[in-house]
Amino acid sequence: MKGVKELERNLRRLGNRADHVLGSALYEEGERIMGQSKDIVPVRFGVLRSSGKVDLPQKIAGIIKVILSYGGAAAGYAIYVHENLTARHKPPTRAKYLEEPFKRAQAGLLGRLAQRIRREWR
Repeated sequence: MKGVKELERNLRRLGNRADHVLGSALYEEGERIMGQSKDIVPVRFGVLRSSGKVDLPQKIAGIIKVILSYGGAAAGYAIYVHENLTARHKPPTRAKYLEEPFKRAQAGLLGRLAQRIRREWR
């Protein structure tokens, strides 16, 4: 809870810049996660890896969101490869190529966001 309270306090201090700063911090975090994901996404022809993207921040119903995804022309393939735990992949590639980096990023996420926001506040 300490991290959440610090984050909220720093966002209040930013006033009307808070949405932009938080969106930028979330986008940075998304790019970091996507970079780790692209290191382990299975590659056969490169279409799946090249489809990975981080959308720009959006504020929807008062919530700032950054969406990470794979797909486009490879959408059906992306889901199949991500969820198929029995398929063999050349290490370090593997299934759950987006889920795993996302789960790892949860540790320390609030601290990293608070640090980025603190940097802007100063």
